[in-house]
Amino acid sequence: MPRSSKAQLERYRQKRDFEKTPEPSGDVSPPSEGEGLRFVIQKHAASHLHYDLRLEMEGVMRSWAVPKGPSLDPKVRRLAMEVEDHPISYNSFEGTIPAGEYGGGTVMLWDVGTYEEDERKPGEDNEMAVLRGYGKGKISITFHGERLKGSFALVRTDTVEGGVRSKWLFLKHRDGYADPSVDITEEILTSVVSGRTMEEIAGGVGGDRIWHSNRSGGDEEGKKTAPGSGKKAADATGERKLAKDAGGSLLPMLATSADDRPSRGDWTYEPKYDGIRVLAFGTPKAVSLVTRNGNDKARQFPEVAKEVARFVKAIGKPVVLDGEIVALSDGEIVRFENLQGRMHIADGRRAEKLSENTPSALIAFDVLLIGGDVLMSRPWTERREALEEVMSGHETEQLRLSQTSSDYDGLIKRAVQGGWEGLIAKRLDARYRPGQRSGDWLKLKLENTQEFVVGGWTEPRNSRTFIGALLLGYFEKGEFIYAGHTGTGFNRKSLEEMHRRLKKIEQKSSPFSTRVPTNQPAHWTSPTVVIQVRFTEWTRDGKLRHPVYLGVREDKNASEVVREPRAAGRATLRGRAAVKGGGKASVSEARSAASSATAEATAPPQAPKSSKAPSAPPETVTARKVVKVAQGGSAPTTESKRKGAGEPSAKDAKASATTRRRPAVVAEAPAGPGKGKEPSSPAAAPAKSARTQPGAKKATRASGPRSPKASSAAKGAAKPRASEGSASAGDTKGHSATKSSKKKPAAGKVRPASAYSGEDLDTPNAAAIRELRKAKREGALRLDTGESLGLSSFEKVFFPTTGHTKGDVLIYYARMGELIVPWMKDRPLVLKRFPNGVEGESFYQQAAPESVPKGVRVETLHIEDKDQRRLVGGNLATLLYTIQLGAISFDPWHSRIQALKSADYTILDLDPGPGVDFQGVVKVARWVKEEMDRLGLHGALKTSGSSGIHIYLPLPPRTPLEAATLVAQIVATRVAKNHPEFATVERMRTNRPHGTVYVDYLQNILGKTVAGVYAVRAKKAPTVSTPLAWEELTDELDLQAFTIDTVPARVREVGDLWSPAMATPNTLESLKRNG
Repeated sequence: MPRSSKAQLERYRQKRDFEKTPEPSGDVSPPSEGEGLRFVIQKHAASHLHYDLRLEMEGVMRSWAVPKGPSLDPKVRRLAMEVEDHPISYNSFEGTIPAGEYGGGTVMLWDVGTYEEDERKPGEDNEMAVLRGYGKGKISITFHGERLKGSFALVRTDTVEGGVRSKWLFLKHRDGYADPSVDITEEILTSVVSGRTMEEIAGGVGGDRIWHSNRSGGDEEGKKTAPGSGKKAADATGERKLAKDAGGSLLPMLATSADDRPSRGDWTYEPKYDGIRVLAFGTPKAVSLVTRNGNDKARQFPEVAKEVARFVKAIGKPVVLDGEIVALSDGEIVRFENLQGRMHIADGRRAEKLSENTPSALIAFDVLLIGGDVLMSRPWTERREALEEVMSGHETEQLRLSQTSSDYDGLIKRAVQGGWEGLIAKRLDARYRPGQRSGDWLKLKLENTQEFVVGGWTEPRNSRTFIGALLLGYFEKGEFIYAGHTGTGFNRKSLEEMHRRLKKIEQKSSPFSTRVPTNQPAHWTSPTVVIQVRFTEWTRDGKLRHPVYLGVREDKNASEVVREPRAAGRATLRGRAAVKGGGKASVSEARSAASSATAEATAPPQAPKSSKAPSAPPETVTARKVVKVAQGGSAPTTESKRKGAGEPSAKDAKASATTRRRPAVVAEAPAGPGKGKEPSSPAAAPAKSARTQPGAKKATRASGPRSPKASSAAKGAAKPRASEGSASAGDTKGHSATKSSKKKPAAGKVRPASAYSGEDLDTPNAAAIRELRKAKREGALRLDTGESLGLSSFEKVFFPTTGHTKGDVLIYYARMGELIVPWMKDRPLVLKRFPNGVEGESFYQQAAPESVPKGVRVETLHIEDKDQRRLVGGNLATLLYTIQLGAISFDPWHSRIQALKSADYTILDLDPGPGVDFQGVVKVARWVKEEMDRLGLHGALKTSGSSGIHIYLPLPPRTPLEAATLVAQIVATRVAKNHPEFATVERMRTNRPHGTVYVDYLQNILGKTVAGVYAVRAKKAPTVSTPLAWEELTDELDLQAFTIDTVPARVREVGDLWSPAMATPNTLESLKRNG
């Protein structure tokens, strides 16, 4: 019998003091959308351990206490005692109820999912059928959980019509999920959401963004394996030899940080991978993946363990490999952050599922044992030969051989272009020194990242919670040196976790050797917590510039943290003389290069010689060849050699040749697909890389290495026209975003136009524009889509303050076109033209010119009772044509031409009033996000490129503009109501309170526009309307940091943040339910 909504949660609230317990008070909620009602099972260690089964009914979670938990054996009947209804918000509760409170003890989320009634009558929906069964005392349901699946029954055994204290039986039906041999409650001992055990939850352990790559965490984070014990790794003979050679223990050999490449000796170079360092012990019986502090990660990464086991079985010998576990996306290596969610998983089934969604691989770069043969005392060249030989024919996506090359120049060029973290240099004659940090291995960084120790934190301010900023330091000669502070890179959960972690080690006095200046009250801690930080540079006074928190490093001891040498710098590393050797990747070629390398290293420095490229730029080359030259010839690697890449082919050599002719006035980009793809990772299996489109999910790309896929720049190359010459960007398979080999500009600093060079060309279309610009005259650009567009006046200065020209803006849009064009598609464009630059006169233009080049999209639209010809977005030709006309930004309508009175997103434009700086806008944007969260809404945000912030909320296609405006209005008015001293929705400028931000929801009216995503703004500097992550809304956010110089590099590093954030439309039903 249905219960009154008033009484549903009354008993629940009566039993709890919400001032003392963290449990949610909750309200009655509307039913779930779709067929599935929600269920949750919580493991609860109160006075007695039991499991709480909760089923969604009538806006609450009807609940049963099951003392022994669920069983998969159909013969087993479990007692289930009905208890008070719980709020739906309780579904996410995991933590500890204080002792002395009702139900005091630890609560774990053991399973979550949906369920549906098995026995529905015609015309019944899911909930109606469940309530009918409940009233009759028998509910037959199918669970769709993470752990519990299949059909079950709840059967009432007493005469009570349901309610508190009525007794039920909980049993499993016979189906494909029944398994009498499995005790699921004994097998699964961790949280379905956090991977923590009951003990870890009770102790407050856990949280997101934590590395556990080599600290003992108990069985739930990886069983502690004594380094070098060999019990799972090798036969008895091999174990004894390993222990003897390693001095009783076996730990990975470590590299010494260096600020430059070695100048003497014989060396090889390898990518510096961004992952978890492990020694992989494999025998026919077992596999373990042991980190530096002895944690076995085989349970967390079962796909890697299985591949090592398969490998051992195939070769018929035990092995010990040294390597790195890395994250993969579409077969390519991505940033280590993608492994974060797998670090705490102890449940085998969940780990298996995560291995499908976030796969990993082991990149092997050394071998310590093969069979009974211990190799540590042998030089690197012999170990590498043995590794190549034993892995030959056995590589898979999950087990790969790292690349290595004696061609430093070729590899460093690829590292710069690919945005790698750096290189590892290894002496060819180096023996393996377990556990030692040796100068035989050198770590050469291209970006600044290192560990720091937390010495305290500052109080938060404004809407921020828990922590304002972390106070960081390092050790030097026994003193703890202050290095700066960071408050960037956190989300709410990680702030809370860090605060909880630091509170346990809080102390009264500062641990730093010198006084630490802070703007907020400081709390001091024992210097024991180590975190990873990325930063741009060290300042002259020894402080970090733009530090960003990456995560906790639980594998590092605080006492080992010192100030590391600065990243070698892309220009520095790139400019050194090359170690000769032909660029071969195999050991034999590395060894054969040794004698000449030694001779050259001891000789006086001189300019490197090369037979593969001319010493001076050619007067005229095709655009196809320009891209080839800008990319540089990449040295064949171990991988390419195995695949038969070897030396450059005759076609490649021909494609690199130059001719001395009159400068070209026609530039072509290649036709057909292939543009926009990033080079794959150095050990990546071939994989297709989808073009970025709205709705396409893109993994965070690695700062770690990538390797180029096979390509032939000469294949299909267009021949020069006899009459005027031509330039073509060539076949771009496996290439489109050639990474700039210049040192990345510091945030907020712009370069003069003269700083642009061929190394900045990263798409064929940009390369072709560059060719025309070099010709210093007007010409025709043939795009890869076939359109031809006349361009001119490349050196006209658009931004006098910084010196950026029209050509610079054209090249920027050509580079970013694939991310921009999908969001302009089918939308009318409004132009603001600056024929003489941003300091000259300007005017708006809405009507299309009388005549436009072929391929530029013009449509006749019926607007305001008359037909009007309008430029409409949809291809790169149209975008570049608007710049040729003198426009700088592009402002698309929010509606598309197919439905001009409908929208697929709504906008909030945060516009600062007098007396408000950008930090004030950031503060209001955070409040907007809070209101969106309360309303169950999500969205994307970007800088306006001027002084404000734009927040977009994706909506279903063809949402009426009135409805889109209403959605924005609801959010805006709630922000203004809750924060009237800082935010307003008053339209009249004269009526707005001084010092407030105007939260403008009226930009969604027909014909209104704002600057498009990645649009350049007509300001003193060429700032860009740039997508942000919500976590970047900090007081340190600098609007001027995003320019045409810095944004492409940012996108290379963090990926496109816009399309994933706009991929899933909000539903108006969600708004009604939460509003």
